[in-house]
Amino acid sequence: HTIQLVLNDLSRSGQAASGLSLIPLSAHIQILYNPDLKDLWFLVPGLIAMLLQTQTIILTALAVVREREVGTIEQILVTPIRPAELMLGKTLPNLMIAIINLLTIVVVGTLGFGVPFQGDFPLFFCLVILYVFSGLGLGLLISSISQNQRQAQQLAMMTMFLGLLISGFVFPHYSMPLILQWISYIFPLTAFIPIARGIFMKGIGLSLLTNQVLFLIVYDVVILFFAARLFRQTLD
Repeated sequence: HTIQLVLNDLSRSGQAASGLSLIPLSAHIQILYNPDLKDLWFLVPGLIAMLLQTQTIILTALAVVREREVGTIEQILVTPIRPAELMLGKTLPNLMIAIINLLTIVVVGTLGFGVPFQGDFPLFFCLVILYVFSGLGLGLLISSISQNQRQAQQLAMMTMFLGLLISGFVFPHYSMPLILQWISYIFPLTAFIPIARGIFMKGIGLSLLTNQVLFLIVYDVVILFFAARLFRQTLD
């Protein structure tokens, strides 16, 4: 009875129907971003995020502990310099290196590998600066709590590998257990991967990245505060 009603409706609408045969429906799937499913288009934005985090953590993880280990920390401690000023002084030179590396990676990715850049580059550049500060702050925090350079290197390597595995670069972030999703936000890479892929591949704007940008701003303030707070002004 139900089939007959459907056939009658089709007939009234001017569509031919014979017996029990219905007009077949076909679904067409259209891939809006990366229509050729090239893995390189997906990997390059993630590589930018991963390489910048690796570089910033490595550059600054040894910054403070090296001063303590070689004995020059005493000369710094007798100066009127504040911990926050010391952290900033250790950060800015490495920031310039990170900017140069960013431009190199973008040029090689777009011109060398043919990955199109769909978004607004000034916006992307500003968010990269915000992200680089978070990586530099994390490296300074590691350097501040380490007793020697070997310990700082081990902590930096552990931080980078753990962040690489649970940030969404290797495995989709949404497919991880909920507890790992929460732990992943210890690393700024988790927030920047959606930014890099969204601007690079999709060309989305700041309105769709508000949560990630606010997270990076809060992360920068908190991580630099703790790095400066944990810096010892007196020798143990």
